[in-house]
Amino acid sequence: MKNKKTFMGGPVLVLTLVLAGNAYAQELTMTTVTTPETMTCHEFTQMNPKAMTPVMVWVTNKDRDYKNGDYVDWRTVQTVMVPKVIKVCKKEPGKKIVEFRNQIQELVSE
Repeated sequence: MKNKKTFMGGPVLVLTLVLAGNAYAQELTMTTVTTPETMTCHEFTQMNPKAMTPVMVWVTNKDRDYKNGDYVDWRTVQTVMVPKVIKVCKKEPGKKIVEFRNQIQELVSE
């Protein structure tokens, strides 16, 4: 009588390859992080509304030197800027948020 030995190498190899592919896919998604500098209008309009104001504050205040300690008020950003930027972004969803920096300042003064 012959002893039958099962070779488990095939299924183990397949399982290893599947898990390695899954880990690689997770690594790819983890490295693509959106920041306000790289954010498009489409991404901005799709984000949580509670996160829109901090993003707009960052965009308006980054690399700006306001005279006499002036600043952009949080409430102004939340009630005036964000709705106007959403309106503009819906017209040009592929544009980056930072490209609107000067236009955003004009929106506040309207």
